[in-house]
Amino acid sequence: MSAAWPKMPKLISSFLALASSVGFGALVASNSACTFALGKTTDQCTVNSDCVGKFGDGQVCRKSDNTCQALVTTQCPYVYGTTTPDNVDNAIYIGVIISLTGPYGSGYRPYEAAARTAIEDFRKDNDLPPSAGSAGKTRPLLMVECDDASASEDDNATVLKSAHHLVDDLQVPAIIGTPSTSTTIAVANVAIPQNVFVISPSATGANLTSLSDNGLVWRTGPSDTYQGPALASYLSSVLIPRIRAKNSLAAGGVKILSFFRGDVYGQGLEAIFKGTDAFKNSIQKETFKEFGYSTDDGSPSNTDVQQQIAGFAPHIILAFGFGEVATNVIKPTEDLWATAAGSAPRPYYLATDGVVSDNTTGLGSIIAGSPDLYKRVVYTTAAVETSDVYNRYHDSFVNLVNGPAYEPQFRADIINSAGSFGAPGAYDSVYIAGYGITAATARGGKAVATGADIAQAMTKLTTGSTPADLWWQVAAATLPALSNGNSVKINGASGPLDFDLTTGDVVTDIAYQCAVASGDQQASGLVYQSGPKTLSGTFNACGYTP
Repeated sequence: MSAAWPKMPKLISSFLALASSVGFGALVASNSACTFALGKTTDQCTVNSDCVGKFGDGQVCRKSDNTCQALVTTQCPYVYGTTTPDNVDNAIYIGVIISLTGPYGSGYRPYEAAARTAIEDFRKDNDLPPSAGSAGKTRPLLMVECDDASASEDDNATVLKSAHHLVDDLQVPAIIGTPSTSTTIAVANVAIPQNVFVISPSATGANLTSLSDNGLVWRTGPSDTYQGPALASYLSSVLIPRIRAKNSLAAGGVKILSFFRGDVYGQGLEAIFKGTDAFKNSIQKETFKEFGYSTDDGSPSNTDVQQQIAGFAPHIILAFGFGEVATNVIKPTEDLWATAAGSAPRPYYLATDGVVSDNTTGLGSIIAGSPDLYKRVVYTTAAVETSDVYNRYHDSFVNLVNGPAYEPQFRADIINSAGSFGAPGAYDSVYIAGYGITAATARGGKAVATGADIAQAMTKLTTGSTPADLWWQVAAATLPALSNGNSVKINGASGPLDFDLTTGDVVTDIAYQCAVASGDQQASGLVYQSGPKTLSGTFNACGYTP
């Protein structure tokens, strides 16, 4: 989930020139994956440069069967990174899968820019250190970018084609993405049997925690096992008492309506929320009503919303969903309120990070177009600390987006979303893949790393006593340390990366965000601490008191 922006025309250029020096961020495209193995009687290649010499640019050698494979397909049209003629055979390719087309297409440009920023960082550090199989030379890290077509669990055709290209054709050791839980699981089902490491920057579904994944699936975003309790804690400790006092209501008099999306995200969060002590001991003692809606673009419909609020007039509306919460829940509720609920006080909205998963839904304009709505909307998201590593990431992100790779009319929107949910996690995820590959091939041991090797190497990234911020100037010391078999303690742009090594989840505090009058989002100052399960800080940064 991240902010989305108007669709940007794709820049298509020639195949990545693997046989010669290429600039960072070269874009490549092809209409189909070209595998030249038909009628193969002898090995086509032993190294990447064999394929370039025989078939032209944009080819790599698949070592498992010594065949040449096209880097790009219709679903995977771009390659980012830099190599040179004398080092093309040591290039390591990883994948990233985001939304390039579909309802949120181009909305994940901040993810792309963040991942590319990390790729550029490794280039600045002269690539990954040598391994046993690289003849003493460094190993360029490159990234093949693929599309998930903004898929939901109902339509994974594109994301599966992307996953199979990365896993089967290119045999990458690691895949970054996807943004959502359902598509991450779809990718995982392709990746796990082939021992490919998968790390999502923003999938939050609790079912990832219990996924049978052989330790291969990780994420930098918080599990909904943290977000659900954060929602319940704010509701029971802050919002219900305030509404009860404001409206002189007795215990049980606060009316709560829950809208939840009918997929693994919405249903999972609703279940976690209802399983908390706060819900059982406090919230359910109020007047609680819930409505599940389908994953169709038009759901819930205006009729659904009107029927739910008519005769009930909830004081609080919970929303467990994505961008449709803004357009299909908040806006029609506000538009239909006078008709359906008369003069009853307008509701407060408590939503999840999904509500700002893309800006095309116009939450900002909806907020800005109402005189007091901004005082009634709060949502939860991962708490990103303002730290040196985040500030360095932000500066590098801005420098990249201000470069020639992005068209000027889109730069401001992308730059303003450098810190949106998932973007710093995408940056961190590329670093984790690069560091994991380095640690897994340390001390002249393995020549190449599998996904299982990267997963095992996560202990080297999280249990050391030496702090290692994810930034290219720090990486200059961290990469040799990992290559020598040492352990470090990584700290990311998305926050401290305190991974649970048994589940692949990162333990993350949850922040409460509000939408200020301009329509922009802003941290409230209040945070749910996932460790002690308590609220900390003060709600003081949004221009009003909740």
